[in-house]
Amino acid sequence: MIRLNLKNMKLREDHYIDIHTHNPSESKNVITVQNKFVENIIMDNEPMNTLFSFGLHPWHIGNKSELAIMTLKEVVKLDEVIAVGEIGLDKNIDFPLEKQIEFFDQQILIAKSVNKPVIVHCVKSYSDIIKIKKELAEEMPWIIHGFNSSKETAEQLIKHNCYLSFGHLLLTENSTSSKVLSEIDINRIFFETDESEYSIIDIYKKASQLLSVSEEKLRNVIITNFERCFGIG
Repeated sequence: MIRLNLKNMKLREDHYIDIHTHNPSESKNVITVQNKFVENIIMDNEPMNTLFSFGLHPWHIGNKSELAIMTLKEVVKLDEVIAVGEIGLDKNIDFPLEKQIEFFDQQILIAKSVNKPVIVHCVKSYSDIIKIKKELAEEMPWIIHGFNSSKETAEQLIKHNCYLSFGHLLLTENSTSSKVLSEIDINRIFFETDESEYSIIDIYKKASQLLSVSEEKLRNVIITNFERCFGIG
């Protein structure tokens, strides 16, 4: 059976898109982009409604990173792998930022070579991320996963062709992301479950309340965003 990929997928109005998750979904109404670390490329047992992103996470940079980069160059050529990620910068970990930037840059160039978007992990590094975006990939769409920063940061990222993905923090009262969501361009958002126990439907439901739009309209907006970001149609 042929795996789901951008060439054969047919999005429906009742589809929910989970743009970043580490967990498979068995729901036929959910299209998932499941993150796989490049050290683990097994996809045989995943549901057929699953697309994939692969990348070298900053937490995993180590002795085998050069080999991981070589592997990534081949894996991203697969049709069912639609993005490079999650990759990025994290100032909360005890690992030199300069080394993180080195591997981040390499993976951005790999994504450019196959014309696929990047899913970005960013912790306390937005100024660095924006600087790299401007220098290396101004035209390439990036998806900032788990966005939970200020409106000003959101606007700067959107200005430089980024999409912002919101997750379970939308369900936390007075979280930064729940306040920012309604203040930014709805045509630049996605939703995700990441590693949370909430379903993507829970997150859509809460987002529709925060945005004062119907779930049906919100699904249509996200489908349009997905088609634009990934060059479908």
